[in-house]
Order: sequence, then C-alpha cells, then structure tokens
Amino acid sequence: MNQGILLPESTVQFVTKQEFESFKQREFTKLQQDVTELQRDVHDVQKDLHDVKDDVAAIQTKMNGFGEDMAVLRSDNRAIKWLLGLGVVLPGLTFIVRQLVEMVTY
Repeated sequence: MNQGILLPESTVQFVTKQEFESFKQREFTKLQQDVTELQRDVHDVQKDLHDVKDDVAAIQTKMNGFGEDMAVLRSDNRAIKWLLGLGVVLPGLTFIVRQLVEMVTY
C-alpha cells in the first residue's frame, strides 16, 4: 500500500518534458549559486577567524607587556620606598656626621 501526499486538485499542473528539464536546470543553477555563496561565506568566516586569532595574539602580547610593566612598577615602588626611608634616616645621619666633623676639627 503506497502512501503519499495528496495535493489539492488546483495545484496539479501538467508540464512538458522540456518545461520540467528547464525547471530542473533553473533549480540546479540556483543550488550551485547557493553553494558558491556558502563557500564565500565560509572563506569570509575563516578570514575573520584568522583576524580574531591575530587580535587575540596582539592582546596577549599587550597583556604580557602589561605584566612586565607591573613588575617594573613594583620594583620602582620598592626603590621609592627605600629612598623615602633613606630620606628619613639621611637627615639624622647628616646631623651626626656634621657633629663628628665639628668635634674632630675643633
């Protein structure tokens, strides 16, 4: 027992073999165009993916540079703290050295 789709009579249309072949050719051409368009889209997506990978690599490079800059800043911060500490000690040291020089010279 064959089951199929029943179409309303108004959709039934008789076509000649030439019309049917022409229809098949048009549909095939449309499919070829769709495939070509999809291939272009795939190529564009691959190019965009490559661009994104380049952007990610550039961001990672900048992040690495940022990490290095932070290490330098931490080092500079330690040096500044050391110098500030020295600045607190230095005036007292200068005063002691001056007293010693005065004691020795007089």
